Amino acid sequence: MEEEEISLRELIEALLKGKWVIVSITVVAVLLVGLYSFCIVAPTYESKAIIAVNKINSAGNQNKEMEGLEGLVDSIAVMPQINVQSYASQAKTPVVIRKVMERLGVNFEEVSIAGFTNKINIANIKDTELLEITVKDSDPKKAAEIANVLSEELVEFVSATSNKRTIKSLSFLEEQVNNEQTKLGDYTEEMKQFLKEPESVAELESELETSLRLLSSYQERKGNLEVESKKVKATITALETQLVDVPDKLELDKNLFDDPALYELYVANEGKSISSAVGLKLKSEVTNPIYYGLKSQLEGNKVSIESINAERTSLESEILQLSNNIKDVQVKLADKSLNIEELQRKIDIVKQNHNMFNKKYIESKLAETIKTGETALMVVSPAYQPTTPVAPRKMMNMAIAAVLGLMLGAFVVLFKAYWASSASER
Repeated sequence: MEEEEISLRELIEALLKGKWVIVSITVVAVLLVGLYSFCIVAPTYESKAIIAVNKINSAGNQNKEMEGLEGLVDSIAVMPQINVQSYASQAKTPVVIRKVMERLGVNFEEVSIAGFTNKINIANIKDTELLEITVKDSDPKKAAEIANVLSEELVEFVSATSNKRTIKSLSFLEEQVNNEQTKLGDYTEEMKQFLKEPESVAELESELETSLRLLSSYQERKGNLEVESKKVKATITALETQLVDVPDKLELDKNLFDDPALYELYVANEGKSISSAVGLKLKSEVTNPIYYGLKSQLEGNKVSIESINAERTSLESEILQLSNNIKDVQVKLADKSLNIEELQRKIDIVKQNHNMFNKKYIESKLAETIKTGETALMVVSPAYQPTTPVAPRKMMNMAIAAVLGLMLGAFVVLFKAYWASSASER
C-alpha cells in the first residue's frame, strides 16, 4: 500500500514539477489549431434545397394486374412509377451534373465532374416523400447557386426523359394504329369477297332446312307405307287361307223342267213324252262367285303390295340420295361457318386492338402536353445563401487541441520523470 501511495505521490509531484511543460505544450497545440482553423483552412458553407416527389397515378399504375397485350402496351406507353431514391440517383448522374457545371460556368479542366459531385449530397428525408439536396462549398453564394441550379436541372432532366419516352411511345402507338387499321380493311374486304361467293351460308342454311323437311316427309311416308304393307300382307294371307276352303266351282242338281230350252231339246231328240222326263235328274257345274270374288280381292291386294314395294324402294333411293345431299350441305355449311367465324374473330380482335392502341395514343398525346418533371417534382424550399460556415468548427477544434495538448504534455512529463528515475537507480 505504501509503495502505491509513494508511487502516486511521485506521479503527482512529477506532474506538478512539469506543469509549465504541460501548459506550454497545451498552449502551443491550441495556438496551432487556432491558427489553422482561423487563418489557414477556408470555411465551408452548407446550403440545402428540398424537393417534394409527387407520385403520378397513371392508368397503367392503377391496373397493376393487367395482363396480355394491353399490359404489354402499358409497360411501353405509360410512364413507369419512380420512387424517391430513383430521383436521388438521377440527380447525381453525369448528364445532370455536367449541365449544372455548364450553367454555373465551371471550368471542366480545373474541376472534374467527380470532384464537383463530391460537393453534393442527396438524401431522402426519413418517412417522407422529400428529397434534401445538400451542397458544401467554400463560397456561401456558390453553395446556394449549386443547390438551386441542381434542383432546376433535375426537374428539367426528368421532364426531358419523360418527353423522349412519350415521343417514342407516340411513334410506336401511331404505327400500331396504322397497322391495325390496314389489317381491319384487309379482313373486311376479305369478308365481303367471301360473302359474295356462291352457296353462301344463308343459301346453304335454306337448302339444308328444305332438304330436312323433305327428308322428314319421305321418312314419314315410308313409315306409312310399311304400316300399309303390313296390313295388305295380312289381308293377302287371310284371302289365301279363305281360298283354300272355298271351291272355284259349284255342282247343282236339277230336272229338265228347270231349263225349258234343255227340255225342248230333250223332247225333240228323244221323242218321248213329258211323263218320261219327270224322274230324270241333271247335274251341272257353275262358277263359285265367292271364290272368284275372293280371288279378285287377292289379285288386287297383290297389285297393291307390289305398288307399295315399288314406292318404298323409290322412297328409300330418294332418302339415301337426299341424306347424302344433306351431309354434303352440312359439310359445306360447317366449312363456310368456320371461315366466317374465323374472319369475324380476326375482325373483332383487330377492332379491339385498334381501339386500344388509339386510346393509348390519345392518352400519350395528352401526356405529351404535360411537363411530367414539373408535375412529379416540385421545389418546396429553395436554397438560401448561408451566413454561418459549418466547417471548420473552430471552438470545438481548439477544445480538442487543448485536451490533446494536456494529454501530450502529461505524457512528456511522466516520460521524463520515469527516464530520470531509471537512470538514478542504475
